[in-house]
Amino acid sequence: MAALTAGRLQQDGVLRVLAELYADPLSAELLLRGLGADLTRLPPFGGSQAPLGHWFRICLTIEHGAFGFTLEDLVRAAHRDFPSNDLLGRYARPRASDGTPDDRLTVLCLLAGPREASRLQLRHEFRTIEEAARRGRRRTLDIRLSAATRRRDLLPALTEHKPDVLHFGGHGSPDGHLLLEGDDGSVAPVRAEALGAALDAVGGVPVAVLNACHLGRYLDVVRPYVGEVIGSPAKLDDDDALAFCRDYYASLALGESWEGAFKQARAGVGLGRPGPPDLRREVGFREADAV
Repeated sequence: MAALTAGRLQQDGVLRVLAELYADPLSAELLLRGLGADLTRLPPFGGSQAPLGHWFRICLTIEHGAFGFTLEDLVRAAHRDFPSNDLLGRYARPRASDGTPDDRLTVLCLLAGPREASRLQLRHEFRTIEEAARRGRRRTLDIRLSAATRRRDLLPALTEHKPDVLHFGGHGSPDGHLLLEGDDGSVAPVRAEALGAALDAVGGVPVAVLNACHLGRYLDVVRPYVGEVIGSPAKLDDDDALAFCRDYYASLALGESWEGAFKQARAGVGLGRPGPPDLRREVGFREADAV
């Protein structure tokens, strides 16, 4: 994956965002100090130098290796300060030009099963994802778990883990609700629109896998806030859901692109059923970067 450059950040508008968000010396120094920058090696801030020009010179200094961090690290730090900024979000987890994901991916598994039988199945689903991740020889998948996810757990989990892949395992309703859990273990529906608003609030995620029945009907609702979203508009059998998990995450761990992993997982589901599976993948706001 090609490293970011000051020229690329200027061309794509990221430099202007940095100049607007960190327009004064104090905010700029706090950001850079947090990354471990030796402030004596930075060009002086202020005077006749406008913030945009100053940030270009800072980025050139970083690009030329003056510090122990990269421009990618700088953009990620700014995105942590302003997680709702879409442009910073796009560059916080950059991809290669051919759509290949980074060599390390964080996968957040949001699992919700208000009924005991569902919980047993979801534990099996999580083990399947963990086992698939261990097959990786070319890419590390860092699997994080949010078990028995309640409505009030959703935003804190997204904020804490900042996943590359948000995997929802559980149940969906035909009217577009994710069935999370209440504090007492009861069903706590969350509309697809509300999920979209939550993703928007944290700056979006690169990939969302909605591994539950019916939620594929609402991919267009979630799509503006993700790089791509995967789901089934019909009922999704437990065996099909597990087969998709096994092959999708194994393919990612073995170095496949986002599109390649989806195609292989979809084909794997089709091996165990009479007709082709109704699994869909739609590219969202990162269309230029995804595949």
